[in-house]
Amino acid sequence: MFTVTEDHRFTWPVKVQLPSADKPGEFETHTFIGHFRLLSKERNAALVADMAVAVPLGEAAIADQQMVQIREVLLGWGDDVVDVDGEPVPFSAEALDAICGLDQVRLAIAVAYAEAAAGGARRGN
Repeated sequence: MFTVTEDHRFTWPVKVQLPSADKPGEFETHTFIGHFRLLSKERNAALVADMAVAVPLGEAAIADQQMVQIREVLLGWGDDVVDVDGEPVPFSAEALDAICGLDQVRLAIAVAYAEAAAGGARRGN
């Protein structure tokens, strides 16, 4: 069944690759479940236009614009985002900003949303 809604929400795995703490020269993939909102075609177009403005301004402007997009589409995460003691980290704007302080996390969230939002089109569906 397909439900018509202007506020389509979904979960999608976010795969973060980080350099291994134990294996020199290797990466480890850390995965958590993100809770996302699918944006309308019009809002996506506006964000793409904003990103086009940011690109010539350099990495900092691109990162700032990615955060604008992430704050709009990422609504939360599961209990699989934990602190050093293994305790779940509650989703908040502050927690999001903290984890996105690592470029790898910010990029992984952006990629996860892009995969989900365009996945059917990329597979030719």
